[in-house]
Amino acid sequence: MKKKRVFRGMGVIGFIVVIALAIGFFTVPKDNVSDKMRKNAENLTTEDRKMLESVIEGANKSIQNAMNEAEVKLKEEKLEKETTLKQESLFFNQVVAKASKKEYTLKIVLEKGKIVSDKLSPYYGMYEGKFHALIEKDGKIVSDVLCFPEDVVTYFPKEFELYLSDYNGDGLDDFALGQKLGSNYMEYQFFSVMKNGKLRQLLIDMQGAKGEKTLITSDTAYSPAFSKTTEAAGEEKQQIRFKEYQMDKGRYIEKEAALHFQQIVYRR
Repeated sequence: MKKKRVFRGMGVIGFIVVIALAIGFFTVPKDNVSDKMRKNAENLTTEDRKMLESVIEGANKSIQNAMNEAEVKLKEEKLEKETTLKQESLFFNQVVAKASKKEYTLKIVLEKGKIVSDKLSPYYGMYEGKFHALIEKDGKIVSDVLCFPEDVVTYFPKEFELYLSDYNGDGLDDFALGQKLGSNYMEYQFFSVMKNGKLRQLLIDMQGAKGEKTLITSDTAYSPAFSKTTEAAGEEKQQIRFKEYQMDKGRYIEKEAALHFQQIVYRR
């Protein structure tokens, strides 16, 4: 018991000396061991020798584990650096959404932009840049317009679902494109695909506001499927429904809005 207390109380320096002594004794040929080292080693009890062997084995494992951890860390740093470089790189003509009909294909394309690399940003991992909507018919582009004005910083996921529906009862396909205004709000613009494949923007009429270019609603989808008041044909009868959160009442309320044409004003 006394020897154990002495061994445990040697401190860091003594521990290192003992390790060095043990390594020298067990790894160096006896002919090369100095008389002093041999004498010190011979004074060790069997229990102390076993303890030293255990310490040496543990030290070797610790060294190996440290080397493995360092190797893993280097790989992680390399991957992070490559990811950062990739995120800072510019991307061109990346298709982020697509919807196909018999007559045409609608695509939302990142014309030029980058991936948001700031992990604290709500747009982390998304594309930031200039997006445009295009219509292809028979392998040719027949319409190509900016999704949002030139001065608007636009973000879209790398991939999202694009939903088409006739929102105003005129027999043409319409769709909405939105941008985040917070964690629970989106600001949408509406577009219509004409029979000749041209894209036109739809303006929004609702209670207290007419001819609005955007609709703010409680949603999270970038191109949602809005519900409609009726399936009856005619712009005067069919409207879309959307939700709005009223802070004073602390609840969501459902509202309605009508859509009508406006010639598209911002182009690629």
